[in-house]
Amino acid sequence: MQLNNALQVAEQYFGLHPKGEFVDRCRRLEQAGFDRIYRQDLDQLTPLERGMANWLAQEASLRIGHMRLVERLTMVSGNYILTKPTADRFAEIIIILWKVITYMRGGDPHQPPSLGRQSVHMTIGEPISISDRWPTYQTSRRHAKQAIEEVTQLLETALKEMVI
Repeated sequence: MQLNNALQVAEQYFGLHPKGEFVDRCRRLEQAGFDRIYRQDLDQLTPLERGMANWLAQEASLRIGHMRLVERLTMVSGNYILTKPTADRFAEIIIILWKVITYMRGGDPHQPPSLGRQSVHMTIGEPISISDRWPTYQTSRRHAKQAIEEVTQLLETALKEMVI
């Protein structure tokens, strides 16, 4: 199912015209749904009218589900992981997809699974003096690049020595 189609289903129900980006369309749908779900005139309705209002609220909630699905899936992009493939980014995408699947199955998407215990091992290395290189850095652009390369090399060497 394309995201646009999912939004169109909800927009047709609420009588809205597709206008703007996905985020704008989602906000308009959310407002239209809330207007039907959280009505201000409930205490003035007859029991029959209140029953119909509840029915309309349930239908609006169902249509808002289409918007929630699109909202979650717009956060998933192939470039997100490709630009910086880290464990955190993979975990974020896994959680988003888990929420979508759980939501579509009728489960509670607000209780995602734990992706495992996390820990950090930190090692403190020897300090690298930047102040010693400041006079060289200031003399010219060529010297500044040289100072940066020197510090970068020292950092790389220090980090390699710290690996357990």
